[in-house]
Amino acid sequence: MPEPEPPPEPFGPFDDDWVRAAKRREETAEERAERYRRIHVGHVRAQEQPGWRTAPPPGSPPSGETKGLSLARWFFTIVGIVLAVLLVVWLVGLGRPLLDDGPTAYLGEDTPRQGPGAGSARLDPANIPPPGADAAPDRIVPAMQPPIDAGDYAFLAERNGAPITYSPCRRLEVVVNTTGAPPGAYQAVEEAVSQVGAAAGLSLTVAGETDEEYRRNRDPYQPERYGETWAPILVSWASRETVPEFAGAAVGLGGSLSVDPRRGGPSYVTGEVTLNREYFSVSTTAGLLREVLLHELGHVLGLDHVPDEGQVMTSEARGGRPLGSGDLAGLALLGQGRCTPNL
Repeated sequence: MPEPEPPPEPFGPFDDDWVRAAKRREETAEERAERYRRIHVGHVRAQEQPGWRTAPPPGSPPSGETKGLSLARWFFTIVGIVLAVLLVVWLVGLGRPLLDDGPTAYLGEDTPRQGPGAGSARLDPANIPPPGADAAPDRIVPAMQPPIDAGDYAFLAERNGAPITYSPCRRLEVVVNTTGAPPGAYQAVEEAVSQVGAAAGLSLTVAGETDEEYRRNRDPYQPERYGETWAPILVSWASRETVPEFAGAAVGLGGSLSVDPRRGGPSYVTGEVTLNREYFSVSTTAGLLREVLLHELGHVLGLDHVPDEGQVMTSEARGGRPLGSGDLAGLALLGQGRCTPNL
């Protein structure tokens, strides 16, 4: 068997003609040095042209910027912060918190008074029930003690340094006219009356519904409707046409009538809470209604507005706010009034 021939070599001989005929060939050291020299000369000439800017060192900010934020970014950041602060101030000015369960409401007050002094008037004997018709011999509910380190509270009316109050020896009743009221309003009144009565240490209960409507000069004695006692406290809903204050910002009014028998000093005998029918027809005001009722019943028992926004008796409702420590203190003191068997 003949010996196989060796495989052919993969490349031919590398002679000078073959190298010179190649399309690409490596630069010699002299050629490479000449090319770098021309590039350097071109860079030098370019730097001498107007408008040329050298590249910044690594890690430095682009031209026209300072370290950190650029001037433009600083400007827009500051504008954004200012706008955010203005938005918060605007919301607080409206009394609208960032989170709530209902719109804000301005709470007015409607507190008629009878007694000596400016704005007083003499009651017709026909508008006065028999003295002590609904009075017990002693207070009905034990007195409450104000909380320690309480918040702000104030009284609507005082005599000789003491607030005018309801008699703790009377069973105070509340009647409700639900005409124009939102769903669940009667239950909301019951809850608010229970809370305020317990805080004040007064016998304050909801007696039922009534057909009596809001009247600015309400008769305090209506024997044909309520018997021979002072008329109960009325809670009702009225329109803007009936209550001029509702045409503005107010959504609730509340207050009581004080009578001075000239012996023993004045005392509240009946009161009224009136709510804006149009305002509370919106479903989103459900949480707000509970707070407004607490506020207006506070007026009925004798509390005035306070600047402390932690209290229900501040002038703006936020929706769902409970009685604060100042509210509880003021109500407790209002429940410690004297008995008035002669009224």
